[in-house]
Parts: sequence; C-alpha cells; structure tokens
Amino acid sequence: MGSGSRNRFYLMEEIVNVAEAKGVARGWVADNAAGWPGFRAAHLVGGITAMDDDAFFPATKDIDMHLIFEDDSAMVQQRGPIPNILEAQVDGLAIEAGLKPVSEYASPAAILGNPELAFHFTVESSLYDPDGWLSGLSREVIPNYADREWVDARMQHELLGQQRAFGLRPLAQELLGPSGELSMLGYSSTFLAGAFSVAALRSPKMGGRVFVTIQEYLEELDRLDLHERLLAIFGLDRMSLPEAQELLEETGRFFDLALLRKQRPHPFDHKLHAHLRPYLVDSCQRMIDEGFHREAAAWMMPFHLAATDILAIDGTEMEQGWAAQRQARFLEERRFGTSEMRDVRFAEMVRFSDEVFALCWTMIERNPAIRQLELVG
Repeated sequence: MGSGSRNRFYLMEEIVNVAEAKGVARGWVADNAAGWPGFRAAHLVGGITAMDDDAFFPATKDIDMHLIFEDDSAMVQQRGPIPNILEAQVDGLAIEAGLKPVSEYASPAAILGNPELAFHFTVESSLYDPDGWLSGLSREVIPNYADREWVDARMQHELLGQQRAFGLRPLAQELLGPSGELSMLGYSSTFLAGAFSVAALRSPKMGGRVFVTIQEYLEELDRLDLHERLLAIFGLDRMSLPEAQELLEETGRFFDLALLRKQRPHPFDHKLHAHLRPYLVDSCQRMIDEGFHREAAAWMMPFHLAATDILAIDGTEMEQGWAAQRQARFLEERRFGTSEMRDVRFAEMVRFSDEVFALCWTMIERNPAIRQLELVG
C-alpha cells in the first residue's frame, strides 16, 4: 500500500465519532431484534466503552458487543470449534457481536467476577434493554466493582482462561497442525492483556493491538525486558521494519485470495470477511507507522496462518502447493517449525505468563483505587 492510499484512509476514518458509532450499533440491534429468537438484551464491550463520545472512531476498529439470549435459544448453541459470533457491516462500520446466554448474567456476582463483563457495567454501555434488566444489574455492580474480592475473582478468571487455552493445544494441532498450535499460543496472550486491565481497573483491550497494549503496561512498570521476551516467544524479536511491511503486503494478498477460494469452515471465520480488510491491513499499517512494526506482525500472524490454511485445502492445485510451502517457511521464520521448537515455545509462554500474573498481583496490592480486604483479628 502506497503512502497516498494510507493518507486517504486516515482522512476517511475521521468521518464518524464514537457517539455516532454507538448510534449505528444501537440501530442495527433494533432493526434485527425481532428476528433473533430468545433475544433479551445487548450491550457494548471492548475499548469503545472507555472512549469519549466526541472522539473519532477509527475505521480500523470494529464495534464489539454482546447479544444476550435465553439459554434455550438456538442462537447460543455451540457449533463445534467455531465461535458464536455475528459479523456485520453497517454504514461502513464493522460490527462483531458475541452471542451470550442469559445464565452468564445470572447475578451481579456473575458479572463482577467476569473480566469480559464487569468494567462495561460501570459505564453506559447498554444498546438494547427494554425491561431495564441491564440497568438494574449495573446499579448493583458499580458499588462493588473495585472491591478486592471481585478484582481477585476477575484475575482468577483470566488465569483459568489462559490455562484452558494452553489445554486446547492438542485440539488445535488435530484440526490445523502446527498453524493451529501457533494460533492457540497467540490466543493465550490475550489473557495477559486482560490481566493487566483487571489489575489497573481499566477497560479490557483486545483485538489487533493486544501486543501494543501489553507493551504499554510493561512500559508503565519499567519492564520492557518482558516485552522483548514475549516477542521472542513468537519469533518476532528480530523482525525488521522492511520485513514487517513486506509481510503485511503478502498477508493482504493471501487474505483476498483466501476469501475467493474458501469453501469450508475455519476457526478464524469471524475475521474472514471482505469488510474486515481494514481491520487487518489498515490497522497493521497504522501500528507500523506508529513504530510498532513487530506488534503489527503479531496481528498479521493469525490472518496469514488462516489464509494459508484455506489456500492449502481449497485453493487450486498450484495454490495448494505454494500455500503449504509458504506456511511451512513462515513457521520456520517464527522458530516454530518442529515439534521440539513448539514444545519450547509453549514452555516459555507458561513461564512468561507466571511472571506477568505475578506482576499483576503486585499491581493489585499497590493500586489505591482497589478497596483492599480488611484483616480480621
């Protein structure tokens, strides 16, 4: 992508502010509510809930939300390893809606102990709440959000989530081979960003900038040495700026071709849509331009792996051959090419994660905004 096209993109992204983006999301939910069986309520999640309404909403972001359904609704029945997510494009904005059962919102305690939910109930995040159910939950969550017992519960939630991700390694290997293992290793890193957000009482930030988020927290703690270790685990520590730029251009081409060839489901399906191209290409270009070329490469990784997975199966005979070869070389470049290398990377990630979670527990102890447990006796 040339600098001219990048400049055009940066001008386009200033058309919509956060309040307008929320309005688009609210309108989409209202337009579709009658057609969703068992639909109960909807609310925003992700970084948008911590943004000022008059701030520009970048076209590189999607609008994240949860749609909540009765437990017996067909909308929340799990279909194999594919996440229960709806993707849509509305007025030029990308919407990603996670489909959740009412049981995950059964009580204020269920929300207070869940880092995916708790922060969003301390701010105005409701999109659809016809009977005031979400508002009632918020009134009970807000006074207890900073209590140490609930902060601890949310930290345990992140820790258990990461342990489950590590436990999915055999399934990922069975479904997709080494590319599945590397994707699962990348998924495990999202729980580290979540742990930092819990300890800081901030909105959880995931998505394409997750490695930037981790870097920012580690910089606050004067522990950028840990960030270098994280990049090394994924074979990105030595990546140069020209290499990252070349990888982005290649990943964009593979993404476009994979969308044309794709015939069967893939675990990364929720990101494999033409309207999400800016979420890959433009968001990575922005990170590169900001000086985060290695962190951008971390976000390219799942797209590159998913695209070559698809082309190696659904592509033409010639495409199948070069896609498989390119993926094998990509894994070698990440120092992830053999089972022994992969074992080492997972072991390193476990040790690294232990250190990060220890840092987060220290943050909790020192955070004056957290109401610490009172000692009795």
